Amino acid sequence: MASPLFLGLAGTRAPSFDVQHALTLGGQLDVTFTGGQVDDFSDPGVDVCTGLAVTLTADTVLTGVESGSARRLLYIFNRAINTNTLTLLARSGSSFTQNWFSIADDVDLEPGEGILFMWAPTSGAGNDGYRAIGLYKDFASLIAAFSATLGTAAFLDVPAVGNASAGEVVLGSDARLGVGNHLIIQLGTGPRSTKFDASTKRRMGGIYFDPTLADWGTSGSSTITFYALLETTHASFPAQAELYQQDGTGSPTIIAATGTTASTTADLVSVDVSAAFRLTGNAGLFVPRFWLPTADGTQQATCSAAWLDIEP
Repeated sequence: MASPLFLGLAGTRAPSFDVQHALTLGGQLDVTFTGGQVDDFSDPGVDVCTGLAVTLTADTVLTGVESGSARRLLYIFNRAINTNTLTLLARSGSSFTQNWFSIADDVDLEPGEGILFMWAPTSGAGNDGYRAIGLYKDFASLIAAFSATLGTAAFLDVPAVGNASAGEVVLGSDARLGVGNHLIIQLGTGPRSTKFDASTKRRMGGIYFDPTLADWGTSGSSTITFYALLETTHASFPAQAELYQQDGTGSPTIIAATGTTASTTADLVSVDVSAAFRLTGNAGLFVPRFWLPTADGTQQATCSAAWLDIEP
């Protein structure tokens, strides 16, 4: 059975939402091949998955995969369970043209190896089936290729879920495949200043955020941090910031406050706010606020920027 699909690439999703660099592949269809040759493999789950995880009980040849979703990604992966080889034939005459693998040569996928395709056929004679984005026969080289494209250092997380082992990645709701996976959400930009204490906190910007949406790619172990650039005009009057939930379930409430800073130039302060932004959190309007814990009516606290950093 295919698990829910999630696919995110670098780009802009909504106001104040900046995906610096992220790739998440999700939605796994588990299949078992018992040997011989499989022509035009067909399953309703193909169109709602990104990973085709193949278990082999004998060496198997695959000539093509049926699909009805144009310009979609499909990662075909030989699960590291047995020692058998999955061979993908190049433009095999045993497969319909729109289903075959548009590769120069046959590819043998050993246990733990996979290859990423895009299904983007054109009409008429140019119909070309599954076009290989690259012959990445392991996740490390796949990630390295996306890393080079996105201009960021890469990492590979192999979670120990299900029957996954050190040589296997399971795609789906329990796993994430990332490329420098960080989401930066801008809350407000300044500078903005205040002379007041905690009784009259100065707000700056804010966003509406629903952490229950699956396309954020968060999980129960995601780390979310609130950051602010904060300074004061006098070291004897330190500044402080917080993240405040203005409306929504459980509001109004202070999510968390940073420590104080006595710096007279912009200082990076932060506090962990993970619980509020994981899948079990509540939707609402989240606002950064800052102030002088001790005010004299003359000295000022200034906030130049505030944002959330999400590590799915």
